[in-house]
Amino acid sequence: MDFDLPEDIAQHRDKVREFALKEFTPEIAREHDMEEKYPDALRKLAFDQGIVDFTNPWKTLVAIEELCRVDPGLGISVTVPYFGAETIMLFGSDLLKEKYLAKVNAGKAMMGLAVTEPGGGSDVAGIKTEAKKVDDRYIINGSKMFITNGSIADFFVMLVRTSKPDNKRHHGLSIFVVDSKSKGFSANKLKGKLGVRATDTAELVLNNVEVPADNMIGEEGKGFYYIMTFFNISRIFVA
Repeated sequence: MDFDLPEDIAQHRDKVREFALKEFTPEIAREHDMEEKYPDALRKLAFDQGIVDFTNPWKTLVAIEELCRVDPGLGISVTVPYFGAETIMLFGSDLLKEKYLAKVNAGKAMMGLAVTEPGGGSDVAGIKTEAKKVDDRYIINGSKMFITNGSIADFFVMLVRTSKPDNKRHHGLSIFVVDSKSKGFSANKLKGKLGVRATDTAELVLNNVEVPADNMIGEEGKGFYYIMTFFNISRIFVA
């Protein structure tokens, strides 16, 4: 069995390694870690130079590996603006793909995944943030905690409860794309983390946030299955 990378991916790996060694200096890494400051200039530079290509999973994987070899905080920050996108890719409508993913792929927007709540994270079936349908929209109330890109993302893929569970707790969950500029939406940046402090982490609060019904990803009530599918995919990136 051949474990060598394809030539184009190997070339991209070398390009990313050179970029990281040049741009992720100890001084820059220390500055962003100590000040808990997101390295947006590095994110834009990496995108402009083709270091991060979210349309190619293999290039994304080697980019994460090579960037984080030099500095995990800066490496994760540069590659995480696309986190959660697979949910839209696999289950979202063409409208959502064009409206949201196209901007991220073009480097013109950042996104985040909002699942964890103050009362629990690993227990996905215990989600309490609610979305109630009113005419052609949903009204969302609740909060999310420890959300990556929480105070800087343009939109979030968010898991909420759209109906009370029956005898199975994971029923009644749905996923929406929520714009961070929506009325009633606020984010509180969290500080004092033990590591990867250059990344942005925040609490999200939703107070009667209106979301168009068209912003639902896939079918109502199947959010748990969609998010578990995404988690299975994302484990390799985390590893």
